Amino acid sequence: SPNPPKHRRAATTNATASETLFVVYCAGSHCNAADKAGARLARLGRPVKKMIGGKSGWLEEGFDLVTS
Repeated sequence: SPNPPKHRRAATTNATASETLFVVYCAGSHCNAADKAGARLARLGRPVKKMIGGKSGWLEEGFDLVTS
């Protein structure tokens, strides 16, 4: 699964500066995981934005995808 375990997500969120903007996205418009993640972050008082269209929308707009 591409999603980290719950305990790792909490540790990462807590270790991130409170003013850090989180950008959430899914593989495409058919997914609602970004909405769920964004809502969780917002409930924690974290700034969050959703990348509309997800990864497929990003690629359709002609942007590159860099992986490591």
